[in-house]
Amino acid sequence: MNFNTFCNYIDDIINKSQDYIDVEELLKIIESLNIDLTLKNELLMKVHYYDYKMTKKELDEIIELKKIDDSNNLEFANITLKIPTPKQVITNQNKIINNKIDIKNYINMIDNFSDMDDFTYLSETINKDDFFDTINSLLAYYTLELVTLKKLEYEENTLFEEEKSKINNIIDNLHYLQICTQEDNVYEENKLIYLTTMYGNNVFVNSLEKISNEYYDSILNAFDSLKNGSFKNNKRIGKNDDGFDSPLYQVRDNQIRIFYLKISPNLYLVADVIVKKYAVRNSYSHYIRQLSKSALSQIKQFLMLQPSQQEKIINDNMNVTSSINSILIDKKKVLK
Repeated sequence: MNFNTFCNYIDDIINKSQDYIDVEELLKIIESLNIDLTLKNELLMKVHYYDYKMTKKELDEIIELKKIDDSNNLEFANITLKIPTPKQVITNQNKIINNKIDIKNYINMIDNFSDMDDFTYLSETINKDDFFDTINSLLAYYTLELVTLKKLEYEENTLFEEEKSKINNIIDNLHYLQICTQEDNVYEENKLIYLTTMYGNNVFVNSLEKISNEYYDSILNAFDSLKNGSFKNNKRIGKNDDGFDSPLYQVRDNQIRIFYLKISPNLYLVADVIVKKYAVRNSYSHYIRQLSKSALSQIKQFLMLQPSQQEKIINDNMNVTSSINSILIDKKKVLK
């Protein structure tokens, strides 16, 4: 079987939406076809997204079943959900997902995570050459774990809400790692959106209003470097000598620090701007941790939106970026 024939076979299954695709078997076939990494990742992403939609469909069906009050109605007694057979479900953590990557250690690491920030460690421990293969394998593992829980819920009439919530959170964070590590198009200017407070106020704008305009030239230099992708004096903060870790990055010019996170290729979340005059203190590390949590939470919410909603947010924030740029050039605090 050649690659095109195999792709047509997969597309036929997806178009008919009749059953799950066994990711474990898929990986074996892909390895035997000896295709390049880009094609492999494209196919894995397509299948993972399809299996995810199938899982969501089954969950919706289960929810509808729970709404039925008349449990004595025999008409519903033999409903069979299209759940993978036990041999299709990977539940053993010692299982090697494909011939090259053993994800056991990564699974053990993830299972001990207590915070979204912890996924920063995961991205740093994975070999760059194997990154997308590893993330895809982890996504396959946890998606099938989620399917197993859905099956158990239906068969045993027992809820596993806490376990499902944990796995869904892991899947969300793996998706984010997968998206944010994709390379930017160097010929395209970056788009910026901004961290907001629970009341909808722009954090960057609020901070800018409190900073003396004598720093505006430095802010503009750092700000422009975010937009054009040059990332002036760029570094991950809280990584080595600061005594704490954070997924945030910063660009800086003189005493100005602008904190940000990458969302997807050429799209960034601007978290805040500060004038950093002093050495790191406990209050600073606390501030960074809180800022990290807020930024990651907003990115997670953004990625869950429909593409049309995401586009609206991006367009609205482009107007904010233009206004900020004008203020920094004119050095007048008229932003509201």
